[in-house]
Formats: sequence, C-alpha cells, structure tokens
Amino acid sequence: MKYSRTQIALVTIVLIVVWNLVALFIANQYYLGQVQITIAQKTRLSSELASDLSDSIRRNLGFIAGIPDLLVQSERVKNALARFGTSGVPSPQPLAVRKKRWSDDPALRELSLYLRGVQGNLQVNLIYVVNAAGDCISAGNIDTLGSSIGSNYAEREFFHENMNGRPGMQYAVGKTTHIPGIFFAAPVMVKGRFVGAVVAKSEVPNLTAMIRQVSAFVTDRNGVIILANEKERELHALPGAPIEGVSEQDRFDRYRTTSFPLLQIEPWGDRRFAALFRVQGDTDPHIFSSKELPEYRMRVHIDTDVTEFHTLSRDRLWFAVLLGMAGSILILIASGTFLYVDSIKTAEAALKRASIAERRIIGVTEETQEKIGRELHDDLGQHLTGIAFISELLFQDLKKHGYPDHEAAARITTMINEAISKTRGLAQGLYPVELKGAGLQAMLGQIAFNVVSIYHIECEVVSGSEIEIDNPQVLINLFRITQEAVNNAIKHSGATRITIRISETPSNIELEIADNGSGIATGAADSSKGLGMHTMHYRASLLGASLRIAARPEGGTSVTVSLPRPE
Repeated sequence: MKYSRTQIALVTIVLIVVWNLVALFIANQYYLGQVQITIAQKTRLSSELASDLSDSIRRNLGFIAGIPDLLVQSERVKNALARFGTSGVPSPQPLAVRKKRWSDDPALRELSLYLRGVQGNLQVNLIYVVNAAGDCISAGNIDTLGSSIGSNYAEREFFHENMNGRPGMQYAVGKTTHIPGIFFAAPVMVKGRFVGAVVAKSEVPNLTAMIRQVSAFVTDRNGVIILANEKERELHALPGAPIEGVSEQDRFDRYRTTSFPLLQIEPWGDRRFAALFRVQGDTDPHIFSSKELPEYRMRVHIDTDVTEFHTLSRDRLWFAVLLGMAGSILILIASGTFLYVDSIKTAEAALKRASIAERRIIGVTEETQEKIGRELHDDLGQHLTGIAFISELLFQDLKKHGYPDHEAAARITTMINEAISKTRGLAQGLYPVELKGAGLQAMLGQIAFNVVSIYHIECEVVSGSEIEIDNPQVLINLFRITQEAVNNAIKHSGATRITIRISETPSNIELEIADNGSGIATGAADSSKGLGMHTMHYRASLLGASLRIAARPEGGTSVTVSLPRPE
C-alpha cells in the first residue's frame, strides 16, 4: 500500500504526541519507584542506626548500672549505713546543718572521698549513699557547691524500688546540680532489712556524645525527650505521650519543670508515602525508626530527613521532557528512514528492467544507509554533544555559585549523554563509523573514558606500541568482551580501579581486564550460567581465542583473552 508524504507526516505527529504522553507516564512511574526505593533505603538505614545506637546506650548504661551493685557489697558502705539503722524518718535538722554534720563526720567523709575516687576511676559523674529515710549521708561530690550530702531523695522512683529490695533507675534532673541524668540505685540489705541504697548517676551531657553524629533522640517511659542531638528538642513531649496524665508535682519532682512543649510530628499528607512525616513544619519529609530499651524503660528514635524527595520531584519533569525529546527524535528518524526506503523502492520499480539500473539501486541503497548513519553520527550526534556541553557549563556554573539545582543539571547532562550513546549505537548499526580506522587502542580508550566520566571509577588502558588488527570482526568482538568485563566489574564487584591491558607476542595477542573489586567465588569463573560470561566465552570462540576468568592473588578479578595470530 502506497502512503503519501502527508499521511506519513500525520502518523508521525500522532506518534510523537502519544509517545510524549507515554513518556510522562513513564517519568511518573519512575519517580514513584525512585521515591519508594529511597524510602526503603532510608528506612533500612534508620532501623540499623536505631539498633546500633540502642546497643551502644545499653552497653553504656549497663556498665553504670553495675556500679551500685558492686558498691553495696562494700563493708565501709554497710558500716556507714548501720549507724542510721532502718528508720524511714528523715532527719529533722535543717539541710545546712545536716550537710555540715555529715560532711565533717570522719567516717562518712572517708567514705565520700572513697566514692570520689571510684567516680574518677570508673568515669561516672556521681555516686552517693542514702540511708533508709532517703537522706544522702555520703557523696562523691563532697566539698562542692552542688554537694548532694544532706538532700533527701525519698520521693525518687528508684528509692521506692530500693525500699522493696529491688534495683531502681530513672531519669531525673539533679536536685543540687540541676543537671539531668540517668540514676541507677541498688538497695543495701543487712540481715534481710533495708538500711539504704547506693546511687550512681550518668549526666545527660556526657551521654550526648553517643548520638552526636546522627539525628536521634531518646524518650523515657513518659514520652519525654531526655536526650537529643538537637538540644532544643530535649524536654519536649511526643504526641499522645503519657506525660499528659502525670501530675504537676510528679512532673516537677522528676524533671524540675511542669511544662513540656509538643514535638510536632504529622503525617506527610500523601497516602502514597505513608512512611513519611512532617516534623515541626519542615519542608523536607522525615522517616522515623525506633528501638525499645525495656530494661531501662526508654526508646531510641532515629529521625531521618528525606532531602532527595523534592529533587526527585523536579527530576520527574526533566526526565519526562528528555524522554519525550529522545523518543520524538527516534520517531523522526524512523519516519525519515521510511521515506528513504520508500524512495528506494520507487527507484527499484522504475529501474527493474535493466541490470545496470539494478546495480545502481543497490548503490543507492548503500549510499542511503551510509548517509543516514553519517547524519545520525555527525549531524544529530554533534547537536546533542553541543547540548551536553552547554548543560555541563550550566552545571558547573550552578555548582560554582552553590545553587542546589546543580545536581539536576548534572543529571540532565547524564541523560543527554545517554541519548548521544543511543544515537551513536543506532548509527553504528547502519554505518559502523567507530570501526573505520579507529584501532583497538582507541576503542578501548573510549571505554576507559566512559567509565571515568560516568561512574567516577579509575580506569586506564595499558599498552605498548599500536597493535594492528585489520579484521573488523576481531575488533568488534574484542571490544564487546572488554565492555562486558568492565560492566561486570562496575555492577557486581564494587571495584574502584580497572585496568585494561593489551600486549602481543609473536604468536598471540593478549587482552586483560583486571579490577580490584570483591573477586570471584571459587568455581564461579568456569560457570556459564550467567548470560554475561556465556556471551564472553561465545565471542572468544568465534575468534578462535581462549578466555580465562580468575581471581587475582592481590584481590579482584581478571578476564584474559588470548588470541592466536593468523599464520
């Protein structure tokens, strides 16, 4: 059936419109997929960080919790508490009087100095001893303005646990130091009766170092943030926290404050991304992961902001535009090719009666294919190269001035370069311009250049003098084997350096592709189950060459092709 040029033009326009709609759909699906991948990666990372941080806090607090358990066995502690008996009535003397009395008492002072030494040796902030009434009779911070001696701690939760013969712990703000911390206490029992307790404190500022490198915070059983890498979040409450049901007196006894601002955490507002939250009105979405520390009645939270979210949204539009442009160009090329082929068929029909005309048609066909290939390579390819150059300049300028959109410009350049690669691949199918006079070293050098420029992996070609290979089939197969080996090193081995080495002997040409990646498992080198390995072996067999894949002694993998020289 004969089609007019007008019909072909209309079909071309319809195809371009349809393709651009498809490109928009593909870009949207790509965007959704990338966001989900990013969310999954961030969630996994947050979960791992939460586990690591909770383990670190558990080890740190476990060490501190063991200090009171050790000191309650001390005879000097038991002897000091034995003087006060089991009475639960606090001293009626004024605070200043009992502080001076117990600080000056020789035996109690000796115990306080001993506790100070233990503090220094074990690097804990404070250790003190309370009697059965909750009065502090000895403390490692003796002779300081914030000395705990004389203060009564009977209302503290850990003391109530101690009175029942159980170890206790809680978060609280220090009565004398006014520094928040985690308190651990162990009861001192004499003949089965409670006579007092030993208390060890780790101050919150010293625990901050554990979360300084990550966006994290720790809440107590009341849902109050007691430790955070962003200090302004401390003593904020999470939405729906149990602190709302705690009396003001209990709040003050524990936290030395009764007001707890709410940390605003709301759903992001897009049902497609249920894992995302908005925190304190931040424009970037956040992901939360948490880990319970039941033995300490705490929960560790990791707050990860997904800064890539808006970048991916902007990239969606650019991707749709570039994909639409690339498809439109291919449709135009296909339409032009169809017109060329149609013209050739018309010429064949007109010159069919003469053999000379037939030979001319063949010549026209070859010339047409060559012309299309040249135009794709030299004309369209150069235009795309120019666009890529301008895009690179834009990227450099944006990056130089610190604009955040320089990453989008970099991705535009990458996409244009991909379009250039596809255009060159199409041109090569019609007219293999790369193989004409380039030489193997130049072709391998192009592979190395692409690896460095696209993947930022160190790659070099090592060779002696130019090796002459006239057979284009040998050239293309060696080229494809190198491509496959390099791609495997990039995708599967985690290599940071790739070396392409070509050498010759009087009888052989040897091509080696070596990387410093993770290496290849024992027995995997001879496996032909992988498509890539099977293809490399097949290409080598076409040339009558041998191919060997092996682990390198110094680490990594080497692929070696040994090609016999023609006799």
